[in-house]
Amino acid sequence: MIGFVTTSIAMQPSVSSQKNDLSREAVATRTQWVNSRFNSHISSRTTKPAPSAAELLKSKEEWRDREYRACYAEAAVEQGVAFQIQVNRKRRGWSQKELADRVGTRQNAICRLEDPDYGSHSLRMLMKVAAAFDVALIVKLASFSTLARESESLSEHQLYAAGYDEEIGMDET
Repeated sequence: MIGFVTTSIAMQPSVSSQKNDLSREAVATRTQWVNSRFNSHISSRTTKPAPSAAELLKSKEEWRDREYRACYAEAAVEQGVAFQIQVNRKRRGWSQKELADRVGTRQNAICRLEDPDYGSHSLRMLMKVAAAFDVALIVKLASFSTLARESESLSEHQLYAAGYDEEIGMDET
């Protein structure tokens, strides 16, 4: 079983205050609770290994068609960018107008960027949007198995990119 390493807390001599004893007891209790929650989460997960790249791609019958793969990849980029911008803007509590002001453009440009059917994103504009969110923009070539894995596990949580200050615990709110 995976878990946090805990050791028993040695009590200080009787001269220690009752407050310190209660604090140590609270820490020990909290550590035990975290361990039990963590272990139950790990043990409830399936131990089935993830499919190999070949197995994953073979399970997607339609992906055998080259044209289909190309269309799927294009749609994944267009829709993925649109949804990422929208999720990141909304999670920050910004309107399209506010993001537009931060990017140095107009609200209707942000509306287009958030449209999954738009498809004319420029790298320059995406870099400006990333800078407004204070995040990095990563553009890379990837295998189709990577695309398949990433497109099977999308959620708002995975689309959100925390800004630098949020990542280091100095959220600027």
